[in-house]
Amino acid sequence: MLRWCSPLLQIFAWLIGGLLALMFVAFIGLTATTPGARWLAGQAQQQVAGLSMGAVEGNLWQGLRIDQLAFHAQDGLSLDIGKADLALDWRQFWHFNLLIKNLTAKDVVLRLPAPSKSTAPAKPFDLADLPLKLPVGIQVAHLQLDYFTLVQQSQDEPNPQPSLMLTTLQAEGRADAEMISLKINKIVAGMPAQAVADGYTDEAAHKTTIEGQGALRVAVATPHQIQGHLATIVSMPQGWALAQMALGGNLANIKTQLNGR
Repeated sequence: MLRWCSPLLQIFAWLIGGLLALMFVAFIGLTATTPGARWLAGQAQQQVAGLSMGAVEGNLWQGLRIDQLAFHAQDGLSLDIGKADLALDWRQFWHFNLLIKNLTAKDVVLRLPAPSKSTAPAKPFDLADLPLKLPVGIQVAHLQLDYFTLVQQSQDEPNPQPSLMLTTLQAEGRADAEMISLKINKIVAGMPAQAVADGYTDEAAHKTTIEGQGALRVAVATPHQIQGHLATIVSMPQGWALAQMALGGNLANIKTQLNGR
């Protein structure tokens, strides 16, 4: 009996080893080559309704670039990105961490669906007990967003004006079992076009910019203690203004302190 068991165990071990080797080769082929990345992109477009992509170049190890990335949902939510770049560090996977070395996006337009006119009372949203804990740690070493526009759609206005316009956002962040942190290295925002209707001239609206930097930390544990600061300078044709904001408390009860001149 033992004479037969030993060869069978060896064959079984070789089969398991061969299967693992094939899985590793397939993983390398899908993530470290351009054809593999294009195949994954094609599968994603087939599985996710409303998702579309243009040209896909590179790979997830050295850098993946996607042109004309778009997601349009049936409820009116839409996201359009002219160009996106993503690069991961797979060595952190063995420590159950996801390290995003680079995440950049350019010419981004996010359109939020119009609010529902339902008369039914909305379900209370408990900010003090949000499930913020992630199954794995995530670190973003470099995040850059260029030319971002946020539009809140309305049922009464067919062509609503932008609610937020960012020229540049450079940041880095981390999320683990204890803390979610974001460091804003640079943020430059322009005044939305609706400011013209609030008394600003068209020239002043286009020349008014807000520049700043800061940091934000939110505890994962309830009630999600928050700590942060933001320093900004507002440049206008009439002059400039400095403002410093400090945040404290928790998500359900944020305390702010503002100083400016």
